[in-house]
Amino acid sequence: MFSLRRSVLIMVAFMATAILATSGTVKAQQTDAEVWYWAYNDSQIIAYTADGKSNVIYEAEGAFVDSQLEGLRLSSDRAWLLDNYNQDFPPLLDPYMALSLSDGIYPQSYEHPYLVLTQGGPTIRKGFVYNVETQEIRQLTDWLVANYFGYDKHQKPQFLADGHTLRYYSVKENSAPEWDEGTLRELDLTTGNETTLLNIPFLATDFYASEDGEQWWFPKGSFDGDYEAVMTFGPPNPQITSLMKNGDGYFRMGHLVVYDLHSGNAALSLYPLSGEAPITYNAPTNQLDFSYLYLDGRLLVGDDFWQQWLLSPQSDPIPLGAVPLPMIDDIEYRYSGDGEFSADGRWVITRGWETSLYQLWDMEQGIIVLEESVDPELMVAQYTAERVLLRKRNRQIEISGEVGILYLAEERRIIYLPDAPTGRWWDILPDGRLLYEEEPTSEIRTPGIYIYDVATEEFTPLLLNVKHIWLRRDFDR
Repeated sequence: MFSLRRSVLIMVAFMATAILATSGTVKAQQTDAEVWYWAYNDSQIIAYTADGKSNVIYEAEGAFVDSQLEGLRLSSDRAWLLDNYNQDFPPLLDPYMALSLSDGIYPQSYEHPYLVLTQGGPTIRKGFVYNVETQEIRQLTDWLVANYFGYDKHQKPQFLADGHTLRYYSVKENSAPEWDEGTLRELDLTTGNETTLLNIPFLATDFYASEDGEQWWFPKGSFDGDYEAVMTFGPPNPQITSLMKNGDGYFRMGHLVVYDLHSGNAALSLYPLSGEAPITYNAPTNQLDFSYLYLDGRLLVGDDFWQQWLLSPQSDPIPLGAVPLPMIDDIEYRYSGDGEFSADGRWVITRGWETSLYQLWDMEQGIIVLEESVDPELMVAQYTAERVLLRKRNRQIEISGEVGILYLAEERRIIYLPDAPTGRWWDILPDGRLLYEEEPTSEIRTPGIYIYDVATEEFTPLLLNVKHIWLRRDFDR
């Protein structure tokens, strides 16, 4: 175990009630049902709930004057926060972890209380395990071969069913620049004992694992019609391994994707890692990126031209429209959760094939429920089982403001929220009210966090003179 000192980038997990509140704050009594949020001002980080409870969990004069805090939600009452701007930032808690701002940090896997993070990149990265209860940090052996943004949970370190055994693939430090020797390792995080499971004599950037961490595939080279070799560990599905060795498929979304290039219609099949029968689709092209697989077998995909399609087993592809291009490389929505579709796949935004309008699809119903102009951009901000909150926000520096739209699926009703020239809509509460942030530049109302009642059209102050801390909503994509 070790703790790195003097930070340029801070990572730490905050629990809303585990840290004693400072003078002048309300000491919260928490229940399991409560969801906590985080905000900050020039000198404080504050945990709070929508019903008015709050705790100051860190305070230091002027600590956040030049900071922008963001992070990742781990649970209803715990978040991993980082300061992405301030390189002279003092420690929040001790011990803490300090990593190079220029190298970047990405969360990979989480099984309470262990958070696996990587630093460096783009593919060969240092790996760490951070215990959010004890705030202890352990560096993993050698260098991890890691999915850059951590979007595919099958290309990450995997926790076994016991919750404290971690399996991960790493390459030797002294093998650069070839990185030609790797190892599958197993680490018991309670005892610290680590064992070697498999030595791999080549770099396997396309490695893949089952979600339970029991099956592993290590192909040599990149998929371009043929892998040079494939090594496996555990009880791997022999059909999957055979198809890989023949160069017939590659991994996406927990399946092996196999194209039938000889049928003339770009048919594809998805083979589950667990061995169930494959699902076959007619595809518009043999170059597709997979966004979401629905429980009923439908598949949301995009092609090389950023067109979205809905595929159904044994049915013709249904064109949905184009992905709104400005979203593709947008760092902001990676952390706020904004994007062209909701993480549960129900709400999908496209740009129409025959019009220049943005379209909101309800994929549960298979219909377009809203059409909007493309200026400003339309994004999914938050959603519940029957409601979706959309943001239309100008991104040009010289143009400010946001338009919020709430769609109620049960009533099939669209509600246009009040204009927010210096604010932002960002969450839906269980009772249907909305959370709203007024920015520091506002001359309309005091900056801070407000609750907006859709029925009465009233803003109620919740926490004033603070900035909301944006958290990535979906941990595994």
